[in-house]
Formats: sequence, structure tokens, C-alpha cells
Amino acid sequence: MEGPHLTGDPSRALAPSRILTSIALGLAILVWLGPLSSEAITPVDRKTSAALPCVNKTGTAYKARTAPKRCAHFGEGGAFAGGVDLHSLVWQDWGEPKVHGAGMECAFDADCQPIPVSVLAYRVRVRCGRPVYTRLRARTSLGTELIKTRACLGAA
Repeated sequence: MEGPHLTGDPSRALAPSRILTSIALGLAILVWLGPLSSEAITPVDRKTSAALPCVNKTGTAYKARTAPKRCAHFGEGGAFAGGVDLHSLVWQDWGEPKVHGAGMECAFDADCQPIPVSVLAYRVRVRCGRPVYTRLRARTSLGTELIKTRACLGAA
């Protein structure tokens, strides 16, 4: 006597195995996509994400800023020359090894005649206990400034 799975339509006998295969394939795809979807909604951890050293409003000390809207950094020896005074910054993919931004350069001018600027922060190094972007490049229609940022925060 033949069992029920051997009689009748052969395509029906394969239906349970096709269903199980489809379920297994679907689960494999979900497992593969799972990390991608969770990373897309995971906020940047401001304590472990790389920071950009920016001078405070009084110009006396550098503070760690994560995705700053405004950031000034003096040039070599604390001079305005070779430094940047960035405003209205918008960043893409903060926390990545290279971060692109756009905004306005005010050139330390009190009246701020803003010039559009594209910014790149890169070369993350752990300094003084935290990851820091140690290079900042700012490009305007007037030229490009490359700044070696202060790795350790403190007095400007």
C-alpha cells in the first residue's frame, strides 16, 4: 500500500517542501537585512563618535563638538590667518572616517560677509581619551585651507 504522499498529483507532494524552502529563504534575507535597517535608525553616540575641536565663543578654549552647526579653529600659533570661522554647517554621515559638510565661512569678520564653503573633516585619531578629527579642509571660491586641528582640547 502506498502512502498518501506518493499518490495523486506530484506537485502537491512537493508543496510542503517548497513552502519550507520559501520560509527559510525569507528568514535568511531578513537576517541579512536586519543589521542594515537597524544601523539606518541608530543615532550617533555622541560620547564615542569622533569630535571636532572648535574654539568656544570667547576664543579662549577648544571644546569637543559633535556635528557642530558652528565651528571656528585658529590657524597656526592662534592666528586668524590659516584658520576658519564656519557657520550654518550641515554634515553628512557624522561619525564616519571622513565627514563632508557645507555651510558659510565668515573669515573671523564681525560683520560676516558669508562665503559658501564645503568642508571635510578626516583623519580620526584617539587623543586625550577620545576620538578626534585631526584634519579639517575648508574650500571656498577664494581657496582652500587645510588645518591640523588641536588633538587635545583646552586653551586656545
